[in-house]
Amino acid sequence: MNDDEIAAIIANEAKRRKDRARTAGVLAYLEPAPAAPVGVDINKRFLGSIITSVCGHNRRNQEDQSWRQYGLDKKLATLYNEDNRGKKRSLEKGSSSSSCSQSEDQQRSREEWALRKANSFLAP
Repeated sequence: MNDDEIAAIIANEAKRRKDRARTAGVLAYLEPAPAAPVGVDINKRFLGSIITSVCGHNRRNQEDQSWRQYGLDKKLATLYNEDNRGKKRSLEKGSSSSSCSQSEDQQRSREEWALRKANSFLAP
């Protein structure tokens, strides 16, 4: 059997259960699946290995994404803290909060937006 035949079998079974669910309700999905056709050999060890490797791959991807997000959050917090520290110092000196030049404010704003944009690309 090739992939197309297996996909057709699965689609037919799903359609049959969907039709049966209209009359029997959710219990239609709880009935056991029909037995595999004679001559079809299911390699359970292979399937178990594939599932295990996929789970490991997904876990590693999720962990990598978490670390990237942590780094971006930390960088954003650092930028925010540096920005606030400068404002606190200028207020302590008695000067206005606009002591930073326009170009420095623009640079901070650009960096914050770049981080936000990077975060939006990482979100699934």
